[in-house]
Amino acid sequence: MPVLALGCAHEAELQPVPAANVAVRKDVAAQEVSGVRIEAAGDWRGDPSDLDQVLTPVRLIIGNHSSRVLRIRFQDFALVGEAGFGYAALPPFRMQAAIGMREAPRFKLAAAVRTRAVVRPMPHPRFAYRRFYVAPYFGALYPGFESWPYGTWAYDPLYYDRWYGSWPVELPSQDMLEEALPEGAVADGGSASGFLYFQLPRSRERQVDFEMALVDARSGESFGTARIPFIIRQ
Repeated sequence: MPVLALGCAHEAELQPVPAANVAVRKDVAAQEVSGVRIEAAGDWRGDPSDLDQVLTPVRLIIGNHSSRVLRIRFQDFALVGEAGFGYAALPPFRMQAAIGMREAPRFKLAAAVRTRAVVRPMPHPRFAYRRFYVAPYFGALYPGFESWPYGTWAYDPLYYDRWYGSWPVELPSQDMLEEALPEGAVADGGSASGFLYFQLPRSRERQVDFEMALVDARSGESFGTARIPFIIRQ
C-alpha cells in the first residue's frame, strides 16, 4: 500500500460513515470479508489525551472465522485518502533494539537510550486476544506469549527503519505501547483487539478508508481486503 510522510499537525477524529456503521456502538464501523470480521473505531482515551492532534489512533477488533490463520503485520494496514494517498501504521518498537535485547541483554539499556525505543518486556499488555500468536521477533517483548512457529516470518527492516522514525518526540507513550496490537497471527476461531497508530492525514482530507489486507499466515497468500470508510471530523 502506498504511504506518505507524516502530515502537518492538526486535529483529525475519525467518525464512521453512516452506511458503514453496522456495529453495536454508533462510533464503531465494521465489515466482514472472507470470514474475517473487522470492527474499527477512533476512540482513544489514554495518555496522551490529545493524541489525535499528531497521529490517528484506530482501535481494531478482529474476529477470525476464515478457516485460515490470519496474519497481522503493520504493512498490511493503511488509511487511504480520497485521492489515493496512503498513511502508514507506525511500528511501536524499533526492532533492532528489541532483537538486540533478546540476543545481548546486557546492552538493552544502552540501546534504549540510543534509539529512543522502549525495549523492556511488556509484562501487562492491555490488548485483548484469544488464540493469538505473536510474531517470532516479538517474543522477547511479550514474555509468556506463544510465538507463531510456522514458515519463514522475519520482520521487514525496510518498513521498520522507514516508519519508526516518523514518531513524534516523546511518543509512543507507555499507554500506547500497552494497548498496541502487536504483529502476529490469529488462529481460526480466534480474535485480537488493540490499537494501531497511523500517520495523521493531511488537512485537506475529508474522508479516509481504513484498509486491511487479509493474508494467510501459513502460506502468505492474500485472500481479500477489508475497506471501512471514515469521515474525518476536524
